[in-house]
Amino acid sequence: MMKNNMNFINEYIEDVKRTIPKDLTKNELITCICLGLGGEAGEILDYLKKTVYHKHQFNENELKEEIGDLCWYLFALITSYDFDLLDILNKNVEKRLKRKQRSFARMKKGSKNREKIKLEIARLYERITNKK
Repeated sequence: MMKNNMNFINEYIEDVKRTIPKDLTKNELITCICLGLGGEAGEILDYLKKTVYHKHQFNENELKEEIGDLCWYLFALITSYDFDLLDILNKNVEKRLKRKQRSFARMKKGSKNREKIKLEIARLYERITNKK
C-alpha cells in the first residue's frame, strides 16, 4: 500500500541515496544522472509516440513505470547536490508567479483572462507566503 504523504517522499529520497552509485567522482555521478534523465525522458517520449502515431495500446501502468524511472534520476540529482525538495518546489512556484504577473501586466483591463490570472496570482501568492 502506497503512503500518500511527505514521509513517503522522505523515505523515497533515502532509498535513492542508498542506491546512487558510490564509486563515481562527483562529476561522473552528475554526468551519469543527467544522461539517465535524458534517457528516461526519451523513453517516455518514445512510449507516447508509439501510442499516438503507431496506435499502440495505451497502458497507464507502463507510462507510470517510465515516469517513476525519471523520478529516480531527478531525485538522484537533487540528492547529489544536497538540495531541499521543498525549496526547489517553492522556487518554481515563485517563478511561475512572476511569469503570471508579467502576463497579467500585458493584458487589457476588463479581459476575462486578466481576471482569471489575477485570481491565480492571488492563490500562488497565498501558497508561497502561507497566508490564507
